[in-house]
Amino acid sequence: MDIANTRQVLKQRSRLCNQMASQHAYLRDKFSRRIKIVDVVLVTLAGILTFVSVAREEFLISIEALLRLPFDLASTIPVFSFLIFILSVLVWRVDWKGQSEAHAQALRIFAELRSELKTALNSSDIYVQEQFPQLVGKYDSAGETTVSIPEKYFNVTKRHHKLKVLESKFLDRYPGVNRLLFGFCVRLRHCMRAIGEAGKDEEQTK
Repeated sequence: MDIANTRQVLKQRSRLCNQMASQHAYLRDKFSRRIKIVDVVLVTLAGILTFVSVAREEFLISIEALLRLPFDLASTIPVFSFLIFILSVLVWRVDWKGQSEAHAQALRIFAELRSELKTALNSSDIYVQEQFPQLVGKYDSAGETTVSIPEKYFNVTKRHHKLKVLESKFLDRYPGVNRLLFGFCVRLRHCMRAIGEAGKDEEQTK
């Protein structure tokens, strides 16, 4: 393989590494947010359960009267216990923490490989040819050893990456642009283009 094709292959691998790193970062943060929310809910429910369990009956009655509750606080103990049990089973079953850590590890691997590929592409032709087999092997190994992107999240994470790249380019030129407004305008523009292209394709098939 000549040097031009070699560099082209490495550029493609570098672009894919950048996309994979972005996708894994998205899923890492997604699952991390979920487990944090559940942790907060569990701590809140446990705190309420503890309070209701140890508080005096007279004190509970006064709170019920103050808040005009249509039920007895003491009767909610089984409810809170059941909710804590259900959430605990849910956390154990879905293993969001484990998924977040797996995607975090994949992010580190692809980010390191992306850095190595960029270093090679900025080096001499001799260095590129020497490192080519090793870098391609690392890329193939990374795809086999890291957690895969679930199919239901692939398009979502890919769209996130593409929008992030586009936003980054515009921020370099227009640093004062509003992020939410920019995202809305880009989505609207792309939707209009997609509708127009779909209409043309439909006419061509007639």
